[in-house]
Amino acid sequence: MGLRGHRALVIAICLSANFLGGLSGGVLGMVVPVLAREFDTTIEVAMWVTIGPMFATAMFAPILGKLADILGRTRMWWTSFAIVVVSAFLCGVAPSMGALIGARVVGGLAGAGVGPTGFGIMCRDASPQQRGVIVAMQTATGTLGGSMGIALGGM
Repeated sequence: MGLRGHRALVIAICLSANFLGGLSGGVLGMVVPVLAREFDTTIEVAMWVTIGPMFATAMFAPILGKLADILGRTRMWWTSFAIVVVSAFLCGVAPSMGALIGARVVGGLAGAGVGPTGFGIMCRDASPQQRGVIVAMQTATGTLGGSMGIALGGM
């Protein structure tokens, strides 16, 4: 059956994932010095915990967007989201800085299939006016998540 007939729920799910992506990035940006200390490495190396996923997302968003057009947006979104969840678990149990960076990069790569594909799903049946509202909601949830992440990471 799918969720296609449940537009508000689909939008809420996509926006929640967008919020959580911003939240995790914000938190990690604030705790880089702590990670460097915990893993006995330099700040420059620990910064790759935040830089790596952004790089992977930027590199693979166009590719995964095209793949979503071919395989289906919903399938791509759920597959990517599942990989993000597994990546988050692997980050939590990472035994080394290299493993943490690797898990974050995989999460960033998968995030390239969550954000843009979620936007496509939300806009699938939307009017031009509704698309503007969706752009605003997606921007607001990502920004709010990042801001809250900075506040939480600072604590």
